Amino acid sequence: PKKFIEQYKDDREFKHINTDMNKTFFKELRDSKAEYLIIDLYPDAMLQELELNNGSTITYSYLIKENLVLGDFVSNWGHEKFNKIDRFLGEWESNLEIFIRELVKIIPEDHIILDRGRLAERFYTQSDKLGRFGTIDFIRRNNYIWEKLDNLFLEKYPKIKVLNMSNTHYNADSNYPFGFSFSHYESGYYKEFLNRLVKIIYLDEN
Repeated sequence: PKKFIEQYKDDREFKHINTDMNKTFFKELRDSKAEYLIIDLYPDAMLQELELNNGSTITYSYLIKENLVLGDFVSNWGHEKFNKIDRFLGEWESNLEIFIRELVKIIPEDHIILDRGRLAERFYTQSDKLGRFGTIDFIRRNNYIWEKLDNLFLEKYPKIKVLNMSNTHYNADSNYPFGFSFSHYESGYYKEFLNRLVKIIYLDEN
């Protein structure tokens, strides 16, 4: 609903909120002239979806969570996702087919790169000591779902390229510039990510 979207017009993340709510992803991707697309299934494994009163579905992301009148526009909060995993995976697979069918009109399948990341179980403290997250069951549950989604993706689309960060052992970092989280890693993670990405593209083009 326009009234819902307008509440975020002064938010610094409005571009991302607007893309999700107005479903402009494919148009923006086409206009960008991108040659590759990196897909990270973190939000699929972690976040709920919201069904709005007008039947539209959006992501229940941290970008919109602080809105005090959010509930006025929501008809279904999607809580059953994590209680009915098999049902969720079936619906997700069906929607994946729709998504890829549109995506390959813009980006060839062999130019899609799947980033296989995982949530960290440990983190470096402010004093550089190694700590362990108290939400370990939550982390392992979501890593399990993330693994299932990655595998489904690869089964259905074997031509895509894989950037596998799940086989690394980097930890989260409490000093991360954008906040402390099990998905905000130590700097070595991002250097390794970039090195692997450059290698994938270099081998692809040579």
